[in-house]
Amino acid sequence: MKLKPTAVFLSSFPAVYSELLKLFDVREVANLVQDTLGSLPTIMHVDDALQAVKLQCIGKTVESQLYTNPDSRYILLPVVLHHLHMHLQEQKDLIMCARILSNVFCLIKKNSSEKSVLEEIDVIVASLLDILLRTILEITSRPQPSGSTMRLQFQDVTGEFVACLLSLLRQMTDRHYQQLLDSFNTKEELRDFLLQIFTVFRILIRPEMFPKDWTVMRLVANNVIITTVLYLSDALRKNFLNENFDYKIWDSYFYLAVIFINQLCLQLEMFTPSKKKKVLEKYGDMRVTMGCEIFSMWQNLGEHKLHFIPALIGPFLEVTLIPQPDLRNVMIPIFHDMMHWEQRRSGNFKQVEAKLIDKLDSLMSEGKGDETYRELFNSILLKKIERETWRESGVSLIATVTRLMERLLDYRDCMKMGEVDGKKIGCTVSLLNFYKTELNKEEMYIRYIHKLYDLHLKAQNFTEAAYTLLLYDELLEWSDRPLREFLTYPMQTEWQRKEHLHLAIIQNFDRGKCWENGIILCRKIAEQYESYYDYRNLSKMRMMEASLYDKIMDQQRLEPEFFRVGFYGKKFPFFLRNKEFVCRGHDYERLEAFQQRMLNEFPHAIAMQHANQPDETIFQAEAQYLQIYAVTPIPESQEVLQREGVPDNIKSFYKVNHIWKFRYDRPFHKGTKDKENEFKSLWVERTSLYLVQSLPGISRWFEVEKREVVEMSPLENAIEVLENKNQQLKTLISQCQTRQMQNINPLTMCLNGVIDAAVNGGVSRYQEAFFVKEYILSHPEDGEKIARLRELMLEQAQILEFGLAVHEKFVPQDMRPLHKKLVDQFFVMKSSLGIQEFSACIQASPVHFPNGSPRVCRNSAPASMSPDGTRVIPRRSPLSYPAVNRYSSSSLSSQASAEVSNITGQSESSDEVFNMQPSPSTSSLSSTHSASPNVTSSAPSSARASPLLSDKHKHSRENACLSPRERPYSAVYPTPVEPSQRLLFNHIGDGVLPRSDPNLSAPEKAVNPTPSSWSLDSGKEAKNMSDGGKLISPPVPPRPTQTASPARHTASVSPSPAGRSPLKGSVQSFTPSPVEYHSPGLISISNSPVLSGSYSSGISSLSRCSTSETSGFENQVNEQSVAPGSGSGHSGSEEPVRRESKTPPPYSVYERTLRRPVPLPHSLAIPVTAEPPALPPKPLAARSGHLENGTRRTDPGPRPRPLPRKVSQL
Repeated sequence: MKLKPTAVFLSSFPAVYSELLKLFDVREVANLVQDTLGSLPTIMHVDDALQAVKLQCIGKTVESQLYTNPDSRYILLPVVLHHLHMHLQEQKDLIMCARILSNVFCLIKKNSSEKSVLEEIDVIVASLLDILLRTILEITSRPQPSGSTMRLQFQDVTGEFVACLLSLLRQMTDRHYQQLLDSFNTKEELRDFLLQIFTVFRILIRPEMFPKDWTVMRLVANNVIITTVLYLSDALRKNFLNENFDYKIWDSYFYLAVIFINQLCLQLEMFTPSKKKKVLEKYGDMRVTMGCEIFSMWQNLGEHKLHFIPALIGPFLEVTLIPQPDLRNVMIPIFHDMMHWEQRRSGNFKQVEAKLIDKLDSLMSEGKGDETYRELFNSILLKKIERETWRESGVSLIATVTRLMERLLDYRDCMKMGEVDGKKIGCTVSLLNFYKTELNKEEMYIRYIHKLYDLHLKAQNFTEAAYTLLLYDELLEWSDRPLREFLTYPMQTEWQRKEHLHLAIIQNFDRGKCWENGIILCRKIAEQYESYYDYRNLSKMRMMEASLYDKIMDQQRLEPEFFRVGFYGKKFPFFLRNKEFVCRGHDYERLEAFQQRMLNEFPHAIAMQHANQPDETIFQAEAQYLQIYAVTPIPESQEVLQREGVPDNIKSFYKVNHIWKFRYDRPFHKGTKDKENEFKSLWVERTSLYLVQSLPGISRWFEVEKREVVEMSPLENAIEVLENKNQQLKTLISQCQTRQMQNINPLTMCLNGVIDAAVNGGVSRYQEAFFVKEYILSHPEDGEKIARLRELMLEQAQILEFGLAVHEKFVPQDMRPLHKKLVDQFFVMKSSLGIQEFSACIQASPVHFPNGSPRVCRNSAPASMSPDGTRVIPRRSPLSYPAVNRYSSSSLSSQASAEVSNITGQSESSDEVFNMQPSPSTSSLSSTHSASPNVTSSAPSSARASPLLSDKHKHSRENACLSPRERPYSAVYPTPVEPSQRLLFNHIGDGVLPRSDPNLSAPEKAVNPTPSSWSLDSGKEAKNMSDGGKLISPPVPPRPTQTASPARHTASVSPSPAGRSPLKGSVQSFTPSPVEYHSPGLISISNSPVLSGSYSSGISSLSRCSTSETSGFENQVNEQSVAPGSGSGHSGSEEPVRRESKTPPPYSVYERTLRRPVPLPHSLAIPVTAEPPALPPKPLAARSGHLENGTRRTDPGPRPRPLPRKVSQL
C-alpha cells in the first residue's frame, strides 16, 4: 500500500460510515471498519504523517454514529484501544490520544446503565489501565514548558489523562477489581502495579493538580482514590504479609493514606456549615474512613510494625493533630502500640519519644493541634498503658510530651500577636529551658536561643539579648573543629564562630550599658588573641575594654525597679498559670506604668488590689487575675557595696545586677494598736523571694522558685528603718560633696524629712516605745537590739549634723531660711534624744559613707576629681595629710561649712578614706562628724572636760591629719579645696608630719608603726587605748623618710605622764599649725576631738575638720597651757602656726552652743573598746578571709585576677 493513497483513504473513510449503514447491518459495517483499522501498520513502520492521519481516522470513528451503537462499539473498541496503546507506549501524539480516550469514556459514562458497559470496562482495564498509569507518571515527571501556550496545552493534556483514569476507576466494580488483581501472573507484577497506582494517586492529590476553585473535582478524585485503596488493601494483606512482607509497598500505602487525610480540601472544619453538610451527605468524612483503614492495616502488620518505628511516628502524629475527634480516637492508640513494640525490641521507647518531640515542634508551629488534642492524647494513652509492665516509664513519656504540647501551644498563640511583648519572650524562654533541661535536644535548644535573641533585639532588650547569645557561646570551645552551615552561620571553624559570638555579645552588653559583663568577655577573647600572637586584634580588644571602663565612670546608668507579678486563674497560658515572677522594669518605669503595661498585655485580666496570697478559689477560677507590687533587690554579695572608696556609679551596677533574692514588706499591727504611738505594735511581714535565675538574664522576668515569710517585731523594724535612712543620708551627703549631685534638693528634702519628722515625733517615738522600763523589763531578750537602736539614733544625729554642715556649704541663697529652720529643728531633735531612763552601755557603730570619704576616686585625673581639680596628689604624699583646724562642737557656721570641702583635693588616694564614725563620748547622742579623723586621744573620754563657752570659735587643738590607719574612731568628709587653698598646699614642704599635742604626755603620744592597709574596716571594734594601765596609741602606717625645712623640724617636748582628773575642766583654745615636723623616734598625735565631750552635756560636741583659709605662718611659743584639772602638763615649743579669724554667720549651729546642756547619767557612758579596728586589704589586694576561730589572717596574698564567670553567674 502506497503512502499517499493510504492517507487519502483514511482521511475520507469515516465519512462513508453513514452510507454503509444504509446498505449493511451495523455489525457488518463494524467488522469492515475493524478489519480496515486492524490492517494498518504499527507505529514503528509508518512515518509521522500516516500516524497523524491514522489517529484522525480513529478519532472520527469514535465520534461517528457507528461507535454509539453498543453492538458495533464492542467490536470496534479493541482495535481502537490497540492503536491507542501503541501510541501511548511510544509517547507519540499524546494530545490526539487524550482526545480519543475522552470520547471513549464519555460514551461509557452516558451508557453506564447498559450491561455492555461492564464488558467494555473489562476490555479497557485489561488493555489500557497499565499504560494509562505510566503515561500519567511520565507526563507529570516532565518539567513544564516555558511558553504560556505550551504550558496551557501541557496542562490540558495532563488533565484529560487524569480525568480518563478517574472515569475508568469510578466505573469499576468489585468484579473489575477482582479480575484486575487476578490478571497478574506473579507477585512482582502485582507489586509493580500497586506501587505504580499508589504513586499516581499521590500525584493526583497534589494541590497544584487542579485549580483552587475546583472543589467538586477534588472531592470526586478523592472519592475514587479512597474507593480504589479500599479494594487494593486486600491485595496487600493477602500477598505482602508474613514471609512475603514487602516494606516498600507498605510504606507507600501508609504514606499515601497520610497525605490523603491531610489534604486541605478535606478539612471540613474550614468549610461553611452548608457546604460541610453537603459534602458529608454525599461523600461522608473521607478522613475518618481512611484513618480507620490505616488502623486496620497497622494491626495486620504484627511484628513487622517494628519496620515502621520510628519512621511513621511523624506522619501518624500529623494525622492525629487534625481536629476531628473520631479520627483522633482511631489514630492515637497506634502510639501505644508503637511504644509496646519498641519496648519489646530495645527495652525502652526512646526512639518513639525523640521522634514525637521532634515532630511536635514543627507541626504545632505550623498551626496544627489544640488544647483538646493535648487532653485527648494524654487521657487515651494513659488509659492504654494501665496494665503494661512498663507503665511507669510510659507515664513519664506521656507527661513529657504533654508538657511539651502545653509550651508549644502557648508559643504558637503568643507568636500570633503583632508586637513583641513579655508573653512572647516568656513563652520562648519556657520552651527553650524545656528543651535544655528536660529533653536535652541541643539543636532545638540552639534554634530557640536564636529565636529568643531576635525577639530581644526587636524589643531593644540588649542586655537580655547578650545573655541569650551567651547560651550558645557556652556550648562552643576554642578549637579548630569544623562546623556545618547552620541557621545564619556559614561553614566555619568552632573558633571562628565563638569569636563571632563573643563580639556580638560584647556589642549587646555595650548597648545595654552592662559594661562590666562586656569587660569579662573582652578579657577572654583577648587571651585567645594573645595566645595566637594576634597583636593587632589584641590591641583592638584592649582598647575596647578600656572604652568600657571609661563608660562605667563617665556615663549615667539608671537603676531599674523590680516588680513581683502573680498570674492566677486557669485562663493564663501554662507557663504563667498560677505562678509568680519578678520582672525587671524598663528605664523610668514605675509601678503604675508597669501595672498598666501588664494590663495592656493581658486585657482580660483583673488587677488584685491587695498583696495577700490568693486562696484556692482564685487559682481555680476561669479568669485571669494579676497581682503586682514592687519588690526590693537584695544583692548576693555585699563586698563591693561595702567597700569604701568605690564610686557610686560602680556600686549602682552591683545593686541591681546578678540578683537572685528580692524582698517585700507588708506592715501590720499585732494586738491592740496604740493610738498615741503606733510603733509599739507595728510589725512587718517580710517576704523573701528567690528566683530560678538571677536578673538580668535571658528574660526580663523569672519565676519565683522559693518564698520565705518572716515577721519582724516593732523593734527590729525600727532598727532597719534607721539603718536604711542613715545609709540614704550618707549617700546623699557623699554625692553632694563629690559634686555628683546636680542640685542640692534631694539632700534638702531628705534632711527636712528626717529632722522635721524627729521634731514632730520621729525617733522620739522609738524612745517612748522601746526605751521605757516597762518594755525593757518585759523583753529582756531584746537587750542587744535596744542597744543597736540607740547606736543608730546616735549615728543619725551624727550624720544629720554633718549633713547640715555640708548643706550649709552648698545651699543656695533662696533656701537659706529653710536651712536655718533645719538647724533650729536639729537642736530640738538632739534635745529630745535624752534617754535618761535607759541604762545600758552602748557603743555607737562606726559610720561609713557609701563612697568612702567624700572625695574623688583614687588616681583619677584632676578634671574628674572635681571642678576645681588642678593636679593629682600622689598616694601617701605629705599633701595627703593636711593640717586642720578644729572648731567648737556646736559650730556649723557657714564659714566652717565652706571649709568642709577644702580637704577633698588633698586626699586623692582611696587608701586615705575618711571614715565617718560616731563619737565614743559618753555625752554624745550624735557623732562628731566635724572632728578630724586623723587625731586620736589616748585619754579616756570620761577624763576630758567639756569645752567652755569662751571656746566658741576655738576650744581645742588638732594636729595635722594622720593616715587612715591612725583613725580608729571618727572621720571627716572633705570636699574639693578651693583654688586659693590648693595653691597654699602646693607650697607646703615635702617633710610635713603631724604636729604633736603639747597637752599630751610622751607615752600618750608614742605610737608604733604597724604595717596595714590604708582604709579602716568598719566592721571591727576600736581597741581600748589602755592595756593594763599602759597607754597604747593606734598604729601609724609606715612613711618614707623625708626632709623638710629647719623651720618645720622643731623638737617636741614630752613631759611626764600624769593622770587626768575625771572632773569637768576646760581646755584653753589652741590654733594648730598646718606645718608638720619630724620628731626623732617618735610620732606625736593630738588630743582627739572625737573623744572630747562634756560629761554633763546632753548634746555631744560636733567638731569640724577643715583647712584654714589663711596662708600666713607665725611662730608661737608656749601658747598651750595645761587645762585646769587635767593633771597633764606640757612645755611649750616654738612652732609655726597659721592665724585665723572665724566669724560665725548670722544663723548657724554656733548659736545653739548657748543652750544649757542636758546632763546624762554615768550609765550611758560608752567605754572605749580594747582593740583597734581591723584594716581591710587594699582594693587590688586579695581580701584576707576569716579563720574558723574568728581571728583574721595576717598574710594576705596578692589579689588574683578575677576569672570570667559563666552566664549563670553573670
